[in-house]
Amino acid sequence: ACLVGSEMCIETGLSVLPSLYEDIQKIAYVQRKSTSEVVQEMMEEYRKRNIEKLGEYDRLQTEV
Repeated sequence: ACLVGSEMCIETGLSVLPSLYEDIQKIAYVQRKSTSEVVQEMMEEYRKRNIEKLGEYDRLQTEV
Protein backbone atom coordinates (compact mmCIF):
# COMPACT_ATOMS: atom_id res chain seq x y z
CA ALA A 1 0.00 0.00 0.00
CA CYS A 2 1.14 3.50 -0.78
CA LEU A 3 0.56 6.50 1.47
CA VAL A 4 1.42 10.07 0.47
CA GLY A 5 0.77 12.47 3.31
CA SER A 6 -2.58 11.35 4.65
CA GLU A 7 -3.82 10.13 1.27
CA MET A 8 -3.80 6.48 0.18
CA CYS A 9 -2.58 5.73 -3.33
CA ILE A 10 -4.72 3.85 -5.81
CA GLU A 11 -3.53 1.46 -8.47
CA THR A 12 -4.68 2.29 -11.96
CA GLY A 13 -3.97 1.08 -15.45
CA LEU A 14 -2.91 3.48 -18.17
CA SER A 15 -2.18 2.82 -21.82
CA VAL A 16 1.24 4.23 -22.69
CA LEU A 17 3.48 3.85 -25.71
CA PRO A 18 6.20 1.33 -24.84
CA SER A 19 9.00 3.63 -26.02
CA LEU A 20 7.68 6.49 -23.87
CA TYR A 21 7.38 4.25 -20.81
CA GLU A 22 10.90 2.91 -21.30
CA ASP A 23 12.29 6.45 -21.47
CA ILE A 24 10.42 7.44 -18.29
CA GLN A 25 11.85 4.35 -16.55
CA LYS A 26 15.36 5.36 -17.61
CA ILE A 27 14.86 8.93 -16.37
CA ALA A 28 13.50 7.61 -13.06
CA TYR A 29 16.50 5.33 -12.70
CA VAL A 30 18.93 8.22 -13.19
CA GLN A 31 16.95 10.31 -10.66
CA ARG A 32 16.93 7.35 -8.24
CA LYS A 33 13.14 7.42 -8.13
CA SER A 34 10.47 4.91 -8.98
CA THR A 35 8.59 5.26 -12.24
CA SER A 36 5.45 5.81 -10.16
CA GLU A 37 7.09 8.74 -8.35
CA VAL A 38 8.08 10.37 -11.64
CA VAL A 39 4.60 9.91 -13.14
CA GLN A 40 2.97 11.22 -9.95
CA GLU A 41 5.17 14.33 -10.05
CA MET A 42 4.24 14.92 -13.70
CA MET A 43 0.54 14.53 -12.90
CA GLU A 44 0.77 16.91 -9.94
CA GLU A 45 2.45 19.50 -12.17
CA TYR A 46 -0.22 19.00 -14.85
CA ARG A 47 -2.94 19.54 -12.23
CA LYS A 48 -1.24 22.76 -11.05
CA ARG A 49 -1.07 24.07 -14.63
CA ASN A 50 -4.76 23.31 -15.17
CA ILE A 51 -6.25 24.05 -11.74
CA GLU A 52 -8.84 26.45 -13.22
CA LYS A 53 -10.31 23.57 -15.22
CA LEU A 54 -11.19 21.79 -11.97
CA GLY A 55 -13.36 24.76 -11.03
CA GLU A 56 -14.91 24.70 -14.50
CA TYR A 57 -15.61 20.97 -14.08
CA ASP A 58 -17.34 21.63 -10.75
CA ARG A 59 -19.49 24.36 -12.33
CA LEU A 60 -20.47 22.05 -15.20
CA GLN A 61 -21.40 19.27 -12.80
CA THR A 62 -23.73 21.54 -10.81
CA GLU A 63 -25.54 22.45 -14.05
CA VAL A 64 -26.50 18.82 -14.70
